[in-house]
Amino acid sequence: MTNNKKIKLKRVSKWIIAICTILLGLIFVSADDFFVGIAGIALGIAIVTGVFVLLSRSDQREIADSGLPQLTAEKEDHYYQLGMDKEEVVFFRKTMADAKNQIVKLEHNMKATSKLKSIDLRLQTVTAAKAMFKELVQDPKKLHLADQFLYSHLPNITDLSTKYLEINQHDIKSKQTYQALEQCALAIEQVSNLLVNDYNKFVQEDLEDLEVEISLAEQNARLQKSSQPKGEE
Repeated sequence: MTNNKKIKLKRVSKWIIAICTILLGLIFVSADDFFVGIAGIALGIAIVTGVFVLLSRSDQREIADSGLPQLTAEKEDHYYQLGMDKEEVVFFRKTMADAKNQIVKLEHNMKATSKLKSIDLRLQTVTAAKAMFKELVQDPKKLHLADQFLYSHLPNITDLSTKYLEINQHDIKSKQTYQALEQCALAIEQVSNLLVNDYNKFVQEDLEDLEVEISLAEQNARLQKSSQPKGEE
């Protein structure tokens, strides 16, 4: 059973328990002894309240254990409408939270020195990373297409830029230090190109779809023009 089905079952079970308890209370009320009926209703209310509290605490513990902020009902419905189960939702949100933290750190690093700022301005490293993040948020089902970006290029360039800043902060820089900085900067450029390429590949399908739509629109315009009687504008 998928987690999505488990969640739905859990929600349905709450109402089933509530309805059954109400019916049980009505049975007690119909009994000859009035006090037995009151006791039955009170017991039913206690059971329903207890079940709801336990299920609610269980959901809160699952969210806390994942280390993620509270998921809004609107976002939750959006994910489920895409066909994602609860496990996929948690995995996606955790992955994107990690990516966001890395992008924030990368942006800070790339602004820290003139050398890294120059690389970022020339190659649009941070812009590409943010654009990729935005695309994934809009279409979570494409997460698997961003493996290289998420698990290789983004963490790699974030680590490289952090290492560059650490070395650059040395009070005394030797010839070896400058060589290390130059090699690190070169590596950052190379990974930047890979990261930008990740984004270009990711949106390639959208660009191809756009080209098809433009081509169809132009074809329809030509057909409509050719079908007009001569002399008619």
